[in-house]
Parts: sequence; C-alpha cells; structure tokens
Amino acid sequence: MKAATSRPLSPKVNKEKTGWKTHWDLLLALLILVILLTLEYGFNLDIPTIPLLAINLIAYLLAGRKVLDLAWRKSKRGDFFNEFVLMSVATIGAFIIGEYEVRCCRNGILPNRRMVSGLGS
Repeated sequence: MKAATSRPLSPKVNKEKTGWKTHWDLLLALLILVILLTLEYGFNLDIPTIPLLAINLIAYLLAGRKVLDLAWRKSKRGDFFNEFVLMSVATIGAFIIGEYEVRCCRNGILPNRRMVSGLGS
C-alpha cells in the first residue's frame, strides 16, 4: 500500500511584508517635508532654490512614484481624465510655479506666516 502524503503542520505563511516597512518611501518623504518645513518656519532659514528643488523632487519621487507609474500607464491607453493623471499634472504644475511643498499641505499642517506672527485673526 502507498503511504498517504503528509500535509505541513504549520499554516500557510504569507511572505508579504506588512507594517511600516512596506511604506518606507512615504515615511521618508514625510520626514523630508517635516524637516524642510521646520527649517523654514521654525528657524526662518531660507534654502536656495536649486537645492530646495532637488530635495523636494526626491521627496516627490519617493512619495509619488507609484502614482506617476499608474498615470503613465493609463495615459498611454488614452485615459487622461483619471485621478492619477490629474494629480500628477497638478503636482508637476506646483513644481513649475515654485510651490515645492504644495500649498495644500502647507496650509493644512501649518498656519500661514501671518497667523504664526500674530498678525492674522
């Protein structure tokens, strides 16, 4: 008689990473943004334009590479009016006009300079 095949005693283990390690790129981009905003608003440090652009571009690519990839793939198929393409266009536009930290993040996290200095209501 043939012996029955034995099944493994342990349950099937999911080998995918879970937790914060899967989002290291987003956390690093957030850390860069917080450091830049702290330097600008906390210490009133003006970073020159070219290094500021380079640092923010690195943070943008870390945080948005998956969205940019989806936007590229969808636009190649002719689907230009989806959230991925439109958000990519909006953030690239923010870089072009010089709003590297993107105005919505700056106003959502920190009050504007008049509010900080006590001049605003």
